[in-house]
Amino acid sequence: MATAAGLGADRFTPEEGEAVAKELCERLLAIPMTEPIAYRTQNGGDYDHNLVLRPDVAPGLTGLGAHVA
Repeated sequence: MATAAGLGADRFTPEEGEAVAKELCERLLAIPMTEPIAYRTQNGGDYDHNLVLRPDVAPGLTGLGAHVA
């Protein structure tokens, strides 16, 4: 499941707070039907002994996308 964040929550109006709370509630209720993000496994051979992604695993990819199988 992708990250959910209520950025600037300390400045929300009551209406904005309610909207974010409703969205978060809907996302939480959808967890059973949501496909998990297929991250690479820590001990599956894609990472070295320092837990760094091996360069041959996702050549040319950077950032979080390189860690998705």
